[in-house]
Amino acid sequence: MAQGTSGTGSTPASGVGKPALAILEVLFVVTAYVLFTKFVIGRFDLPFQSYWALDPIAARVARGFTLGAVAQMMFIIVLALIVRSRSLREALASIFRPAPFIAWFIALSVAGFDIAVLYAGWIDASDVSREPLLFRASMAAVPALDGFTQEALFRGYLIVRLAGAGVNRLLQVLLSAAAFGAMHFGYGAGEGATWFDLVVPVLGTFGLGVGWAVAFQMGGHRLLPVIVAHMLIIVAVQPGLALSYLR
Repeated sequence: MAQGTSGTGSTPASGVGKPALAILEVLFVVTAYVLFTKFVIGRFDLPFQSYWALDPIAARVARGFTLGAVAQMMFIIVLALIVRSRSLREALASIFRPAPFIAWFIALSVAGFDIAVLYAGWIDASDVSREPLLFRASMAAVPALDGFTQEALFRGYLIVRLAGAGVNRLLQVLLSAAAFGAMHFGYGAGEGATWFDLVVPVLGTFGLGVGWAVAFQMGGHRLLPVIVAHMLIIVAVQPGLALSYLR
């Protein structure tokens, strides 16, 4: 799991693992990431309802998003500092190196298109503005950390690891997007959700994953553009999506 790339940020190291083993590794790591996040959300509690006067449903949603953000950050820290994944550390180091214009253009264009679609079809901006500040903050500010952790894992670690093992570039994109989409299966769906409600988040995040994986590759494995784009989406749409799920 500690295998990765040479540290250049744009050129994968040669001879680092066979493609099949690298694919199995990233699938294992992604599964562990999702299961750990679900465990933390299910095991721990935060007193949003008791201390901050949110209604029970809003408190449950705020608690889930906040605990999820904390759990995902913990996982990335462990993977980088304790497991010492070279692939992840390589990707994180790229944050401090300039990214080419094409990476920023693709990443932000994908984010802008997604925001426009969501506000056109799912989100009522006037509803969002009427919600308590704490609710909006818990739906946006804290989960914005997901923009860092999820990009570090699904674009950074995953693509750098697969590239280092010689996996085809197209397959890197598809695996990154598929893992990212699968993590969002049933995202925000409550009781009485249909299959459409369960699958739409997968399709939407798969599309985002494809665009951001391409941006990451075209940018020479620079992580910052996709992190910024992902955070922008969360801050812009997360409170509104949460409200649409609560209705």
